[in-house]
Amino acid sequence: MTLKRATLTQFLNQQYLCESLTIKEVETLLDYTEVMEVDKEQIIADIGDVGEALFFVLKGEAALLSAAPGRALTVGRMKEG
Repeated sequence: MTLKRATLTQFLNQQYLCESLTIKEVETLLDYTEVMEVDKEQIIADIGDVGEALFFVLKGEAALLSAAPGRALTVGRMKEG
């Protein structure tokens, strides 16, 4: 997914976690950011894994699932933003 840096800066400026950051701070954050595209049904992270990343949904949505033996229960959905 190719997104212009200005588009990502604008997107991050609209997020609650970044609202207290200056434009320069958001641009610095972008230096440590990578855009990844995931396929439908692709697992981004497993429950219990130690996280090393912060994810924002730029387009589409991601489901939060709790796996039970033989089935997956949808706990929530993260939409764009």
